[in-house]
Amino acid sequence: MKKRIVAIFLSLMCMLVVFSGCNVNKREPRTSFDLDNYLKYCDDLYSIPDYNDAPIVFPKKITDSMTINDYMFVEVVQAFQSVGKHFYLDVTYSAEEYFNELKRLKDWSREYSYGEEKGVGKLLYNEQDFYYPAYVASYNKLLAYEYALILQDNRIIYVYISRIKEGETRLKEEFLPRQYFEKNLSTKGFSYSIYYDEDLCKQHS
Repeated sequence: MKKRIVAIFLSLMCMLVVFSGCNVNKREPRTSFDLDNYLKYCDDLYSIPDYNDAPIVFPKKITDSMTINDYMFVEVVQAFQSVGKHFYLDVTYSAEEYFNELKRLKDWSREYSYGEEKGVGKLLYNEQDFYYPAYVASYNKLLAYEYALILQDNRIIYVYISRIKEGETRLKEEFLPRQYFEKNLSTKGFSYSIYYDEDLCKQHS
């Protein structure tokens, strides 16, 4: 009798899991092209205790002098409540604004303290793992990437992407990290985030 009850219970649990997974997969992605919600979507990207300045690479506001070439926020609820997010902003600046923005990305820094180690962390400048030069705040940290791609003609593309599968973004492959779809669900290999003191300590060790 006990075995039968256990079997029935396990069957019900399996059915519940399958049913929940199916329901989740049927949910439509939350997609927005509304620049009026830009700052709200910036705030939605991270939940980092004691650090409210994320995301670092994205501009803190949209100005009338910025030419917005493309913009999109996507949130995909995947199987078993896993959430993928993709947020990008493609901007062309005036020559002066472009220079100032590059300086902001290059000079940005924050102090860190990890154990007995203290220092100053900066955005990583990376030409190896992207198709364009990039200033990187996060690289595969908890499956998330945040970076700014430096293009010609005063153009910068700001990207946050996490757990997004192939076909869930319209961003060209050249604007993604190299081999992103091959490794976007793997925590193996190099990972880094400007928001974690431990990573900054390793960067300078």
